[in-house]
Amino acid sequence: MIETKVKKYKREKDKRISYPQEFLNSIGLKKGIRSKGNHLPDYVFKFDHLTIDKSGLKILKGYEHDGCSPKIAFRLFGKRFIIGTPDFHGWITFLGFEFYVGSTKEGSENHDIIYEQRHHLEITRYQADQLFLYDLREDGFLLAKLYYLAVRAFGWIWWYLL
Repeated sequence: MIETKVKKYKREKDKRISYPQEFLNSIGLKKGIRSKGNHLPDYVFKFDHLTIDKSGLKILKGYEHDGCSPKIAFRLFGKRFIIGTPDFHGWITFLGFEFYVGSTKEGSENHDIIYEQRHHLEITRYQADQLFLYDLREDGFLLAKLYYLAVRAFGWIWWYLL
């Protein structure tokens, strides 16, 4: 039996999203991530779980995302399984050895909300994906480039069709 519910991560407190200006300049976001339309310096835009002000973006408490997509949950012989892109949050054990693999949580959360609110933001898909890669690398995720390439290959489905 296939389930539609996959684990959701719920933001417990507000989080400011910020990037070094040098990096933003390198991907063409010289003025940072801004809302479309009004460019008054002290104006505040609030969308579903996202605020944009002169300091940048803030993800608000209560925002839910599913981690790295896609995933399908199902039950087989009474056990629950999830097939799809794994989420990593630090250490994994493999053949009795522990390895630090980094984290995908912050990067996927930032990427998800930017994709969801893309119609309100002055940002291209390429820029959003570059921010995702930056976040994964900042969190020390070993498979950052692979996850980035997957987003580049398949992210257009969410960006243009959904």
